[in-house]
Amino acid sequence: MARELKNLYIPFLFAIAFLFSLDVSFTFSSFIQSYFESLHLLMEIISVFIAFSIAMQGLTFYKPYASYKIIVFSSVFFTVGIMDLFHALTYEGLPLFGERFTQPSIWFTLLGRMVEAASILTLILLPEKKSKNRAVRQFSFTLVLLSTILITIVISTYSTAFPNLYNSGSFTLIKLILEIIYCLIHIFVLTIIIRAYRRNKRKEGLLVGISSMFLILSSFMMIILGASGDIYGPYILSHFFKIIGYFYYFKAVFLLMSKQPYEKVAELSSNYSRLLNSVVEGIFGIDQSGKVMFINDSACRMLGFRENELIGRTIHKYIHHSIQDESSSLLFTSPDMEEKTMFSVDQWFWRKDGSRFPVEYFTRPIIENGVIVGTVVTFLDVSERKKLEQLQTEQANIEYELEIAASVQETLFSTIEEPQTVDMGFISKSFKKLNGDFYNVIQHNEEILFAIADVCGKGIPAAIQMTMLKFAMESHSDPEKILNKINSYFTKFVYDSSFITMFVGQFNQQNSKFLFSSAGHEPGLHYKPAEDAFIELTTGNPLLGIDSNIKYHRGSITLEKGDLLLFYTDGIIERRNRAIDSNEFIKNFIREMDLNLPAQKFTELLYEKIMDFHQGKVEDDQTILLFKI
Repeated sequence: MARELKNLYIPFLFAIAFLFSLDVSFTFSSFIQSYFESLHLLMEIISVFIAFSIAMQGLTFYKPYASYKIIVFSSVFFTVGIMDLFHALTYEGLPLFGERFTQPSIWFTLLGRMVEAASILTLILLPEKKSKNRAVRQFSFTLVLLSTILITIVISTYSTAFPNLYNSGSFTLIKLILEIIYCLIHIFVLTIIIRAYRRNKRKEGLLVGISSMFLILSSFMMIILGASGDIYGPYILSHFFKIIGYFYYFKAVFLLMSKQPYEKVAELSSNYSRLLNSVVEGIFGIDQSGKVMFINDSACRMLGFRENELIGRTIHKYIHHSIQDESSSLLFTSPDMEEKTMFSVDQWFWRKDGSRFPVEYFTRPIIENGVIVGTVVTFLDVSERKKLEQLQTEQANIEYELEIAASVQETLFSTIEEPQTVDMGFISKSFKKLNGDFYNVIQHNEEILFAIADVCGKGIPAAIQMTMLKFAMESHSDPEKILNKINSYFTKFVYDSSFITMFVGQFNQQNSKFLFSSAGHEPGLHYKPAEDAFIELTTGNPLLGIDSNIKYHRGSITLEKGDLLLFYTDGIIERRNRAIDSNEFIKNFIREMDLNLPAQKFTELLYEKIMDFHQGKVEDDQTILLFKI
């Protein structure tokens, strides 16, 4: 009890403390203003992700005969996620509109919030009951999908006819009234939750209450925004509290639909394992009509029935009802009396709760006076063995895939030729069997083209992506054109959750011009020994694979004799136990080292110093590429 109340008070006190820090946040208003669009987009992406995660739990884990409230609530968050997504897409800097607060953008987010509040209030007020309709999940999600499409079309088409919600740098009275209504709904919900929690002590109710508290604070920030006219600090804080509120919704749904059922299954599985250790086989006898004459405790426990529920009943319709093949009948029907036993594999028995499990069983005849009067069935649950066989098959497939991918990588890297006119050093260490880092160097006449990249993912897909990168470089195009080409292909043909960071450079030995373009990669280091100065090379372009409409641009510098160029992947500097990852230690190492060393020797010594700095800990693939001009 004390621990549960602590779970309630701590987030609330934290929220109050954070609210007091609002004045402090105004001190940094210039910083928030500078990065406002980025912060807003990031928070909207997180909100959309959490909303869709809630919806996917309902779609994936919902079980028939569970409470209809769970599936309806999860379905509603599909609409909430779509509304937040379109709010972000219609915001400043994104393709659909160009104003900071567009009329559709505000209506999308407002309707998403009101749908969420109305749904939680309605579901809390409605009586609790179990769903007996197995199609409730499909019906609920279909209805929500159609409603979402309709709402989106209406807002996109007729939003100009809606009341104005934003004017002259602040929200209108209508917007503020709706925010107050939203806040009052959640205050009412919180009151009901607190009263219910005192009665039933249900943890999921506690989580919904915590969510309502943070959503109240989110709405309160919107009201402050409308009153003060400041769209920076309060607006970001509102989204921050909304994310926390949605996260606690996610925890509540996860507890109801994922964690609790699996915890119960784990508990039953533990008891069932102890049972199998003492009694392995289940045994029952049936007469010629298929009715049970006797059954042992082991069989009852495995099938989930009590003895009196099966004695005298036709067992086929209880545990073997979906098997129509006569060859797998439980009755011993062999006319050959010398054949005393029949063995059946790849069969299934059904339990009382409707679940099924794989079995192997023997059937032996019960013979009286030379006549078969019944059958004894001895069966064994082979679930664990089937799982093990499946895991072994999957593991073999994974190993085969890794071997192919490793072969592709070996072929790619073995074809890289070092330029003859520039001293180059490189080193690449994989964290596991496959290397997620890519590098390539091509010399064409007086130009040296190179690239270094970090590919998200492993296995054959990553190896194929590396092949794509190598092929794109064969065109000998300018760096930014190579990135545009890769990004266009990548966003079109590669799955959404995959991406690439990449740095492409081109050095012209005649005029000493160095052109470069970066796609979300670690900045290159240009060291000028004569001035003992480092220049970080980056163009600020985003990752490859995010948006096909992104156009990558390039930078340009002039190199001098004795200059040093260093490029690396994030595994060189990033470690989980550090809050901030910096390349300053690399700069210091370079200053300390002998610049007269050959590039390869210099690279190897630098890598050794880096490993000493990290105390030998390796957490990712690591690649260094170095050029001495």
